[in-house]
Amino acid sequence: MHIIFTGVECTFKSSLAQAVGSALARKVCPEFAREYLDHFYPTPSMDKFPREQFDAIAKGQIRAQKTYGYYNDGQCIFDTDGLTLEIWGADKFGARDIQWLTPGAPSFYLLCAPTNSYTSDEYRIDGHRREELHLKFVELLDALGRPYVILHEPIFENRLFEALRIIKELGI
Repeated sequence: MHIIFTGVECTFKSSLAQAVGSALARKVCPEFAREYLDHFYPTPSMDKFPREQFDAIAKGQIRAQKTYGYYNDGQCIFDTDGLTLEIWGADKFGARDIQWLTPGAPSFYLLCAPTNSYTSDEYRIDGHRREELHLKFVELLDALGRPYVILHEPIFENRLFEALRIIKELGI
């Protein structure tokens, strides 16, 4: 079963995906948005982020998911998936695409709650809206019937332990 880390910005998703991947010796599919922004859009204006840049990120994320076997049985770790595209696209552009929500192979979501301290960077603009956006993830996961657990620990090391404990308990 795949494991997918999801949630709002600055909740340890990328660090957790890497650490859990290392601990379980599984491949990790990185979040495409950050790779794209670092390479093609290094000095972003996230307040007026261009729709065409978002569309390029969405295509790249779906392509990365395919490359890492998202739609095939396996045991990969994903640092976000199409749920993030759905929430980001709807929130910023009123955009939706059925492909973003097409279910992959059996997966389990670890939803990272915004209980940790917020660290701003050039790609983050919704720090003041983390709770509001977190609820959108909960609502979407519930509406889609996707299995998930919310990670609440506010300190990275404790959240990593929480994630590994849940994965072990579930046998995934």
